Amino acid sequence: MKKLNDLFTDIFELKKITNARLTTFANFHLVALVRNNPGGIFDALIAPTENTLKALRNSEQGKYGSIGDRKGTTLAKKKARVAFNRFIRRNEGAVRAKFAETSAPYKEFFPTGLTAYDRASDMKYQGLLHNIIARATQYEADLGSDFKNQATTLTNAYLDAGKNQVKSKSKIGGFRNEISLERAELTRQLTFNALFIAASFLLQPEKQQLYFRTSLLFAQHRKHRHKGKPAPDATTLVCKINYEAGKYMWMKNKGATSLLFQMYLLDSPVGSAFTLAPSEELHKRMDEFFSNADELRVTNLGTIDGWFMVTEVA
Repeated sequence: MKKLNDLFTDIFELKKITNARLTTFANFHLVALVRNNPGGIFDALIAPTENTLKALRNSEQGKYGSIGDRKGTTLAKKKARVAFNRFIRRNEGAVRAKFAETSAPYKEFFPTGLTAYDRASDMKYQGLLHNIIARATQYEADLGSDFKNQATTLTNAYLDAGKNQVKSKSKIGGFRNEISLERAELTRQLTFNALFIAASFLLQPEKQQLYFRTSLLFAQHRKHRHKGKPAPDATTLVCKINYEAGKYMWMKNKGATSLLFQMYLLDSPVGSAFTLAPSEELHKRMDEFFSNADELRVTNLGTIDGWFMVTEVA
């Protein structure tokens, strides 16, 4: 007996389901609801599903935009630091020429030497900048106002870039909170939809595939890859298969002649056949071929050798 408690949980809230896979799954489900809505019984599900999906997508886009902004502010801060370092190295000579390297004023300007500007942490670097401005103000009569003004402008540029970086990081944090809330809204809506659809098609589990493609929620695992070069006008074995309705066959025609793929059961062709033109690729679930099979075969429809690659994906 299945656990009744499972019906009262958010069945789609799993950490291993990424937001990208969740939105892909939800989009497939939404399209299926619109296309398979007998008598309008799912009208009440469509709008809230669309709204919750759109809200999550918008927040995801906002987050990625903010990440781009953060990278821009980080780059601006680095450039501002480089600009100040160049300035101070160019003007260190003027300070040395005016006061001499062993003098007290010179040591007040550069108490830890010039290498500190390359190695200092952000907090210590800000201290170095403020010290330069204080000394430039103190010795303005000796070094001139241009020195002080340039140091002040470059310091402000660095500090402003740092403030913008902090703001962009906080925006990303805000979007992450929004994404968490909107993801929860979407997964709960999907759970409600699943329960409503199950109640509408009670004892018809095959309807699940019509409205939900759970393979979209998880990373696909490639199990077996098969390659071959079928002779002209010949049907050859691609692979023996262990039939699973939700398993995918990824077929790619890598040759210059058309190929026809079809499932076989007990040496007889069954279900649908799919023709791939040269360079064409097609992904099909096993149940899109037929309800059961034990082999996949390929027929070369041309007059030259073909070339295929087929991957079974669980």
